[in-house]
Amino acid sequence: MNDDAELLRQYADHRSEPAFAELVRRHLGLVYHAALRQTNGDTHRAQDVAQEVFTSLARKARTLAQRPALAGWLHTSTRYAALQAVRTERRRQNREQEIYAMTDTLQSDPSGIEWERLKPFVDEALHALNERDREAVLLRFFEGRPFAEVGAKLAVSEDAARVRVDRALDKLRTTLARHGVTSTVGALAVALANQAGAAVPAGLAATVTGGALAAGAAPTLFFILMNLSKLKVALALGAVAAGATTIVVQHQENAALRVEVSRLSGPSRNLGNDAINAENARLKASVVQLEALRRDDSDLIELMGEESGIKAKVIEAVQKRANTNEAIVARLAARLAEVSPYDAAELDRAVVVRSTVPPLYPPKLKTAGVGGEVLADLVIDTTGAVQEVRIVRSSNREFEVPSIEAMQQWKFSPGEHGGRVVNTRMQQLLVFKPN
Repeated sequence: MNDDAELLRQYADHRSEPAFAELVRRHLGLVYHAALRQTNGDTHRAQDVAQEVFTSLARKARTLAQRPALAGWLHTSTRYAALQAVRTERRRQNREQEIYAMTDTLQSDPSGIEWERLKPFVDEALHALNERDREAVLLRFFEGRPFAEVGAKLAVSEDAARVRVDRALDKLRTTLARHGVTSTVGALAVALANQAGAAVPAGLAATVTGGALAAGAAPTLFFILMNLSKLKVALALGAVAAGATTIVVQHQENAALRVEVSRLSGPSRNLGNDAINAENARLKASVVQLEALRRDDSDLIELMGEESGIKAKVIEAVQKRANTNEAIVARLAARLAEVSPYDAAELDRAVVVRSTVPPLYPPKLKTAGVGGEVLADLVIDTTGAVQEVRIVRSSNREFEVPSIEAMQQWKFSPGEHGGRVVNTRMQQLLVFKPN
């Protein structure tokens, strides 16, 4: 069975739709159910998020083909896409809503952990793991892979994969406990494992595959132009064939006239003067007709040469245009890959804070002794400046604007990936304490 990297290479190099469809089949359950959890059970929005994630996979197929496994990247992409979808819907409806409401104190269940209480926090907790631990948990519990296959994906032995999964579960349990969701490692494993068998809506795989292939496919101008050139070539060849047929017919007529001249020239010596004169007149007319046909032959041959030259110029122009468009598309794709921000977990050298500006504490909240916190997504550019600040959650909306204004002034040492400085996406938590 081909691994994910090989299927991505087949799609990137040959636009193999069966290869991409197999990738969707393998990972759609992971992506769809992660989106469903993060959109609060909204099936339509979860399907839109799944479509967006696999469309992004199609566009980045060549770059992502270097990865040994895709589960971690798919989960991270699903998380960002789902967060963006929720924020967009919230702005559209212009209503107040907290993304993560923590109003009830969750109680531990001695017989296991209740999935409905775990669901709001599991993706954030997964994102807090390092990339290899997150990959191990996703492969084992959300895609239902055996330990041997998890080990093969992570390039470790089956026993090492088992140990990594156990340690990752313990880290996950600790993170969830900070949200009030307490359980044993065994109960957490059972709750997560139940997600591997959860059903995906019928027909979603076909819809996602078709949409991603349509959005991720390269522009087809080259193929349109090639089809156009084939049409012109066919027309030119048709004209050449028609011209050749005409030449054959005219040569046959010329040969018949020559035979007729030879036949009539012999007996004419024995005819009377009137008959000779009439025969001579007819022969002269035949000669005139023969010369006209010869001129027609010459003109047709010349036209055929011109048509052949025109055909060659058309093919050359079409080819040049297609090559130009392919080069433009390649440059645009390279530029897009270059400017897209990397997740902080993907960096070879991490982003480092150089300077910060404290947020302005809202006076009435400080006077009232109200504290809180704000979690934000930051995009750090290659100069270390903050290009984008988006609020993920906050305990009080009045803390959000001061947090955004403050973090926009922060300075960082930019992160590196593959030996070059890159744009980076990371999360930052600000805590407001009244004293």
